Formats: sequence, C-alpha cells, structure tokens
Amino acid sequence: MKFKKLLLLFLVFIVGYISFEVYTSEYEFSILVGGTVLTIAILISNFVETTSDLFNNLTTSYPILCLIVLFAISLLILYLILKHFFKKQKILLAFLVIIALTLIFIRTMPDYSNKYGISLTTIFKKEKYKQGYCLKEDRILPKEELYKKAVFDYIEKYKILNEKIDYFMHNCSKNTTKDNKYYIYENFTIDNWEEYLRTNINNENFFSNDNLKVANLDELFQIDTKTNIAGFKKPVIYTDMCKKRYEIYLNNSLIFSEEGIIKTTIDIQINSKDYYKNKSINKIIDEHKEIVKKKNRYSRKIDNCGNVNYSIDKEVASYLEDYFR
Repeated sequence: MKFKKLLLLFLVFIVGYISFEVYTSEYEFSILVGGTVLTIAILISNFVETTSDLFNNLTTSYPILCLIVLFAISLLILYLILKHFFKKQKILLAFLVIIALTLIFIRTMPDYSNKYGISLTTIFKKEKYKQGYCLKEDRILPKEELYKKAVFDYIEKYKILNEKIDYFMHNCSKNTTKDNKYYIYENFTIDNWEEYLRTNINNENFFSNDNLKVANLDELFQIDTKTNIAGFKKPVIYTDMCKKRYEIYLNNSLIFSEEGIIKTTIDIQINSKDYYKNKSINKIIDEHKEIVKKKNRYSRKIDNCGNVNYSIDKEVASYLEDYFR
C-alpha cells in the first residue's frame, strides 16, 4: 500500500515539474495538454513506419477527431493494465501517466494545410522541423519550390474565399462565379501594363471578355530567389464578376520576407467611373510600386511545406461579422 502511494506521489511530482517547465517554455501549455491523447499512438508510430504515416495523415487532416478517439483508446488500455494493481487511484493514475508522457514527447508545429493551423508531432520530429524540414515529405524544400507552393496555395485559397464571399454576402449563384478564374489578355503585357491601364481607364470593361484566355499559371510563374520576389511572366487577371472587379498579378506581385508572403496586386473596378474620380489609376499604380519597394503590406506566414496561413473559414466568418455589424 505504501508503495502505491509513493508511486502516485512520485507521478504527481513529475507531472507538476514537467508542467512548470513546459508552461515557462516556448510551447503553449494548453495545446500540449490538448495533445495528450496522441502520446501512445505517436510513440508506437516511431517503431512502425506504416503506422507513423497513417497517424501523420490523420493528425493533419482530422486532429480533433484523433484526439477524441485516441483518448478513449489510450485510457481504456491503461485502465485494463492498472486495474489489477490500483483501485481508487487507477483513473487518476491513468490520466497522470498520459499527461506525463505527452508533456515529455509531444510538440506542436505550424501546419497551415488544415483549418486549425497546427498539427501534433514528437519532440524528435519537432527538431527536424526547426531545421527546415517539411515533415510530410521528410525533406527540406529548395527555396524556389517552397515559394512556388506558397504562391499557388495562396492564390487558390484566395479564389475559394472570394467565391464563398460572393455567395454568402452578395447573393451570387455558382453560374455567376463559375467564370471567376485567372486569365491572360493578348495585348496586355509586363512591358505595357501601365500604359494600357491609363489608356483604357474610360473603357467599359478594360478587357474584352472575348480575348481573355485561361492562364496556365504553372508555365507563367517566375521567381527571383535573390530578391525573393515572385509573379508571372505575363500579367494574370483574376476576374470577380459578382463584385465587378479585376485583380491583376504582375511579375512582382508576391513578395517573400522573414514574416511570410505579401500579396500586392492591382485592383480594378469595372463600370465604375465614380471610383476613379476619387482614386485615379495613377494613384493605384503608384501605390503598387510603393508596396513593392517598401514591402509594407500585411504578410501571411508559411510553413515548411509551402502552406500559407490563410484560413478560409476564419476569413469568411470575419467578413460576415463585419458585414452584419
């Protein structure tokens, strides 16, 4: 009986000490405790490669579901093991053991491929992430590949976000938003974009829909890894027909910094001469150049796999909250 009490007190001391260390470290205590239920599964997965791959995929795609399921499994296993040695304290001890193992071995890392923005991993793999590894691919992505993935992830999420906003806030059907794509225009180039916009300011639509062609973004993409500026070899035009606007991506519209990725595009309103009375096309062009020069626009973080911190659900909720405020 004394042995059981001493063991219980020892576990309580260990958990308390580790909790203090974790609470005062760079990791958020609440998140680590929340990952408690993954401990047994992740420890086992270090020895079984296929199991590791399975749990990595599940914890990335369905972290909350994994927490619930693995919590029940882990607690049941510990309960069955400990019930022969402990009576009153067995449930408490089970919790203490899981929490102790979690605080020792489990860490969080940025993962912007899911809506939660994090995934759980072991302390060993967290060290690899700090070295720059994309854990899903078990390698460090070259800068050009990393930035390209970030650009394409950003613009795809942006497109999906706009379609949802058009539907929820502007009552636009899918028939209206189906043409919300990325296009190129034959006579619109990197060399003449400024002149073209100034010349066509009074035209009804800036671009003739008949001459808009769907852009092959992969072929047009370019990046200068010395200046960390990316864009497209030919201006890419995103059309938002619900809100009657064009958004133009140039060869310098995506900028990378230590903080993340900055998007600086040129926003053009269709059939809105009053808009340009207050804000001339020259001012729009100058603002774009200023942002490219100073890199002073809001940036979004990217993880080691090239995913951008751009939660569509959170953005939609924020838009709706502002709209109905």
